[in-house]
Amino acid sequence: MKLAPQESLGAMAPSTITQPWPKESAFPRRAFVTSDGVQLSYIRQGSGRPIVLIHGWFQCAEQFKHQIEPLSARYDVIAVDQRSHGESQKVSCMKTRAKTFKIGGDLEVDRLGFGAMRLTGKGIWAEPKDVDEAERVLKRAVEPGVNFIDAAGSYGTAVSEPLIGEALSVNGKAFAGIEVATAAGATFQLTNGGTQFTIKSKQP
Repeated sequence: MKLAPQESLGAMAPSTITQPWPKESAFPRRAFVTSDGVQLSYIRQGSGRPIVLIHGWFQCAEQFKHQIEPLSARYDVIAVDQRSHGESQKVSCMKTRAKTFKIGGDLEVDRLGFGAMRLTGKGIWAEPKDVDEAERVLKRAVEPGVNFIDAAGSYGTAVSEPLIGEALSVNGKAFAGIEVATAAGATFQLTNGGTQFTIKSKQP
């Protein structure tokens, strides 16, 4: 994936770009074109090792407005508007047909990934009731060719990642070709006898 150094969305046809969320960006915007011809808008700030911030459904890169500034003091921060979100190009669900895609231009993963959030216990808290079954689910997930797993330290907390490590390793060595993405930025604290929890943002 190549990021255009200074390309502006102003050069794009207005009819192909969604309205931004919010209407005025707090950061300068740039754009690049994917390998299948879709124009994506992004924010890039700072220098150093790159960190890519990817928002969720019906959000945009501005979702990370409170993280971009402090992180950019130490890192090259890239926050991308996903397809049909923010200022990126609107596309139909049939626009992308490739079975795989590349992250960063060189890490090729299957387009169908596996989300590990529900491997944890009830309410995404603590270990699952049946650890062996959770590990069987993970092993079954990679059999059809899935090689990209989404995890997070907050799932459990600190449950989904160790489960993945135990299930997808042989003699202490990870399965070849399996990529695991993790998320950071929040900690959980039990309150009220363990029936509720609060989220506290971590400082970078």
